[in-house]
Amino acid sequence: MTLPNVMPPFRTQIRATLRYPPNTTNSSRTLNAHLIVRRAAGSAFVLAGTFKVLLWGWHLLHPNTSDFAAALHQLGVPMPALFALLLPVVEILAGLCLLRDQWIRAVAAILAIDIVTAIALVGLPGWRGRALQIGAQSIGQEAWRLPLEMLLLVAMLWLIAKPRRQ
Repeated sequence: MTLPNVMPPFRTQIRATLRYPPNTTNSSRTLNAHLIVRRAAGSAFVLAGTFKVLLWGWHLLHPNTSDFAAALHQLGVPMPALFALLLPVVEILAGLCLLRDQWIRAVAAILAIDIVTAIALVGLPGWRGRALQIGAQSIGQEAWRLPLEMLLLVAMLWLIAKPRRQ
């Protein structure tokens, strides 16, 4: 006498309930990663742009301190006053676009150019021991700067290359 075979449906039911997270496909994992990268990078760029605006505003309140335009001039950037106004606005608006999921590839390309320039002008020289002296401040040798800039560059390149699937 043989017993009825009740195990196969039971096994598939257990496998279905043990899947973590349940009913997750690769596309939904990609969507989650895309969301996390966009939010983190967007927040970082909004904060960086806001910091530059506050630094410029501090200079307006205290004219004897160095401002962001002076830093750009010392770095050799052409038209430092124009870029001191444009760069924070671009970083804030592009960061907000990343947070709102609008024009991701175009914004990521613009921010990738921004971050490559930051790495070339501040990150790598600071890593090599050549800090930028602006007044009494030394910029570029912070331990977090180059790893954060590299991480943001990788994130921007990933957002450009990885299509978002709905």
